[in-house]
Amino acid sequence: MDIPKRFVAVVIVLGLFAVGILDVLFNYEQNLCQMTYMFEQPDYTRIPLNESVVENFPSYGLYVYGEGQRATQYKRNIFNGIPVLFIPGNAGSFRQGRSIGSVLLRMAEKKRHSKVHFDVFTIDFDEEFSGLYGGFLQAQTHFVLQCLDKIGAMYKRKVPPKVVLIGHSLGGMIARGLFLNPSFDTASVSTIFTLSTPHRPIIVADFDYGEYFDDVNDYWTRSVNGSLRHVVMVSFAGGHRDVLVRSDRSDLTLLFGDNDRFISITTTSIPAVWASTDHLCIVWCKQLVIATARAIFDMVDFEKNSIIDNVQQRKAIVQKHFLNTLERTRHGDAQNFDFKERSVRDHKADTKTSSLDIRTKKFDEPFYQLYTFPENLSHDIFITWNRWMGREFIHVCDVSDCSRARTLTVKPVALPLTSEDSSFYTLIPQSELQLDFALLFEVPKRDEAIELYASLTLPWTNVTRITFVDALMGSLGRGSVFVLSGQKYARFNISLHEVWKAIDVRVASDEKCSGVMKFSVPGFAQDTYKRLDSKQSRTVFPLKLQSAVKDGEQSLLELFLEPGCSYEVSIGVDWTGILGQLIRFYVMHLPAYFAAVVILRLLPLSLHRKVRLVDHVIVNAGAICVVIASRFIPELKGFDVGFEGASVVSAVELWIVFYVIAWSIVQALETLLRVAVIAYSYPVHFVAKLSVRRVNSLYSRLPGWASRRLMVIPVLSVLGFVVASATCGENGMIFAVVLYFLRVCHARRNSQMTSEGASTDVEDYSTMLLLALLVTMVNIVPALVWTKKLPSALLSQWRSVFTGLDPDPSFMVSVLVGVVLDLTSRSRVKKAVLSRASEVMDLLMSFLIFTAAALILVFAQKTFYLINVFLGPFLTALSCDRFLKTFM
Repeated sequence: MDIPKRFVAVVIVLGLFAVGILDVLFNYEQNLCQMTYMFEQPDYTRIPLNESVVENFPSYGLYVYGEGQRATQYKRNIFNGIPVLFIPGNAGSFRQGRSIGSVLLRMAEKKRHSKVHFDVFTIDFDEEFSGLYGGFLQAQTHFVLQCLDKIGAMYKRKVPPKVVLIGHSLGGMIARGLFLNPSFDTASVSTIFTLSTPHRPIIVADFDYGEYFDDVNDYWTRSVNGSLRHVVMVSFAGGHRDVLVRSDRSDLTLLFGDNDRFISITTTSIPAVWASTDHLCIVWCKQLVIATARAIFDMVDFEKNSIIDNVQQRKAIVQKHFLNTLERTRHGDAQNFDFKERSVRDHKADTKTSSLDIRTKKFDEPFYQLYTFPENLSHDIFITWNRWMGREFIHVCDVSDCSRARTLTVKPVALPLTSEDSSFYTLIPQSELQLDFALLFEVPKRDEAIELYASLTLPWTNVTRITFVDALMGSLGRGSVFVLSGQKYARFNISLHEVWKAIDVRVASDEKCSGVMKFSVPGFAQDTYKRLDSKQSRTVFPLKLQSAVKDGEQSLLELFLEPGCSYEVSIGVDWTGILGQLIRFYVMHLPAYFAAVVILRLLPLSLHRKVRLVDHVIVNAGAICVVIASRFIPELKGFDVGFEGASVVSAVELWIVFYVIAWSIVQALETLLRVAVIAYSYPVHFVAKLSVRRVNSLYSRLPGWASRRLMVIPVLSVLGFVVASATCGENGMIFAVVLYFLRVCHARRNSQMTSEGASTDVEDYSTMLLLALLVTMVNIVPALVWTKKLPSALLSQWRSVFTGLDPDPSFMVSVLVGVVLDLTSRSRVKKAVLSRASEVMDLLMSFLIFTAAALILVFAQKTFYLINVFLGPFLTALSCDRFLKTFM
């Protein structure tokens, strides 16, 4: 492949990659959340802790949120409410507890007759990067444990009150991690709310991080019906707007199955919320905060001034407030009904379509309305109404005699008519009803107008099924267009079995009618909605999975329309959505592919030839075989690192796609490095000449034996080691890479002025510089964490700056990188005079290069820190190779 074709290929691949990133970052619904406001000055009163706690956790703190008179009481150490503890997450602030604290305070003031209020405590973790560095997690867990002991001691009661835990991001994992501590009283916490918490890790940055998640999840899955049988937990996910924590990471069903004490739900599915939230917005989203506060208030035992003990009651409360799904209709016993069918103004019964349309104004007494059907009914019944009328207002009776009827207990499902108003609907399957029946609607006395509509709809077995192939044909203009006229309700089965697929639904109406579209997926509640804007002639509804679905499960697209309107529904592939889904679910696999490509770029150092296509094929074919085998061989199940939510065939295809993306990134990075070396070679060479003259004049004044020994000192390695020891390993590595970059710039200028052989050394230097950049980028997290720990007054706290990280996952690899770069910068190997020992070393290094690349592809795609684990031995071997070729 000549250079122009390669350049075009790289530009196309990186261009599509950029489109996918932009789709994830910007292609989602607008923020529909309202801001929570305070009515008095907020106050955070710091709670004094024991000296031992302060000494062990000097940068942490415990506060209680208050406003006005309540804040004054807290300063007087008066605590008589129900404690709620807010635990912030990655880089989170204790001030994020303000929203839930303010709303609970206002609700308590409006319910003064109950004499119940909440004391909202909040933790200060100094905004640590707990999502990037596992070394913080255990410390934060132990500090929260000490805070809970302090909170319990502040209430002068015989039985310490139960604490409601609210954890944001990693704060939710900290809340769950408390239960692993033997000294923790598990009975003190019975209700937990987590906000955008990754209950499964997004990226395993280091060993401690992965071990913490494994320990917590292992304990909870083993103890779910044991020491945790009293716990009710609700996990909120933000939907597509949350680009940091995907919804499937917050899904508890993957840990606890169908256990209904652990509820997972996206904010788009919650009645009266109906909005996707980003990672920070979920803390202050007014609709969600109010819904959570109402649920907490409903859990209060007013006699004990505490959270109720009955787990079934608490479970029913959270299901009532947050779940919005259809349930199986329950049939009551037959009972006598004494009613008179009342004719209602604007009542309309359409015998042709077997629909019932009731529209009433304000009325003073309840009434019943009979709804009969044609014989041999084979349809389901769709019912929708606009006002809450309970769950037992529908009765079924024999069509010939309705004096006796059975009550149907239905689960009304809310629909978002507007951001603040809802309607309700339910579906009664024909299989649950007998032949020759009628429905009897009991409409209660209301001060508002009632609208009730009932009609027949196709049964589930006859619903149109739309596959990804159908959407593809629709994009090509071949089918997948449906015309809906005179229908209030329509539904389609959507076959999206792989998370990377995305479909667009376009609804057009010449009459510019309104309506609502709903996309629901099996598993945890992740429904998404789209309103049909009457001001627009066409509405686009992107259908994207937020988590993988099981084989054979169907997603459902429901349309709630106006019967008097005609709609055209077209289905097509969302190409940018597909690119976005690939990035959203699989971009964390990319560092492993990037590392493998860079390692293979070292082959010319040992085989003395360019990297060929067959080299990439050998490495990837071997790695793919291991990954595929892991899906079918029980002994290898733990090593499954394939693409989650994709079939075997798609996983192989996605593997190739991401490897090509990584190769393109490496090509672009190499080009940028060459440009940088060329740009800086002249000024670096000029400065180096001046420096060398001064160094030579210094050496001339020293004895010969001293100058010879100074020349042998590995300055680059020593300086890198000093910086790494004083701060963190990544800083030492960055320092060494910068010095080595200057060395490469100087060598390039020298090669232009001296022999041709020097140009080969420059190529070797550039290849090694690429490897050093790889290791530097892989270990960037420790540098970010260390930088966050820098004190604001650097000079006044100089000693605290040089404390490093404990543990430091980048230290050992940084030392090895410094040694390799130092030895490489000293080597002067002539390829024509290689000894037999060098040839053996080259063969061994070639084998290690292939092995390291394959191991990283197999094991490090989901476990990020394993890249360092495999790079460590490889860099050690490379150091030995460089040393032997330098001093042999």
